[in-house]
Parts: sequence; structure tokens; C-alpha cells
Amino acid sequence: MGRWFGLTRHLAGKGTTDDAPDKIYSGDPGSAATGVAVPFTVGTMSWPITLQWRVGSKLAHDFPTVNQEHEIFSTGKCDSRKGGHTESTLFSDAASGYT
Repeated sequence: MGRWFGLTRHLAGKGTTDDAPDKIYSGDPGSAATGVAVPFTVGTMSWPITLQWRVGSKLAHDFPTVNQEHEIFSTGKCDSRKGGHTESTLFSDAASGYT
């Protein structure tokens, strides 16, 4: 379990945010698992993300679970999906600068 983040701002019609860090990263299984050139070995990974909320030090409650999913296709295209949003990249694209 991660640390608690306070709600920092609310915008009418857009909701409330906690400005918590959120970096999508699927990891790197290595070339033995995926290959190094087309055709790549097709694969997927996914895991549930359950966020919680509470008021002060009261009992924690779960928000609905969101799944984070990653998929590699034989062409080397990679998709990352979370919360209805998808980002795609190709194996030949420059690194995104994730740290």
C-alpha cells in the first residue's frame, strides 16, 4: 500500500484531484521473452489498481478498481491502457524518458 495523498484542488465539472504521481511503466521482460526484431513474441500483462479514500484517520473505503494493461504485438507495437485511455509506441521509437 502506498502513502496517503491529500485532495489538493477541485474544479467544478472536472472533479477533485490529489496530484499524486502516476507513471505508467510495464517493465522490461528482456529480449529472451519478447525477441529483438519483427516478429516479436506477442504478450500481455495486466493488474488491478484499487485506490482508497478516507476522511482523517477514519476507515478506508475502496474506489472502483481500474485495470492497467500492457500488450506487445508481433509488429513491435506496444499499447498501455488504463482507465479507458490508451497510449501506443513502436519498438523503434525513441525512449520516452521514463525515470
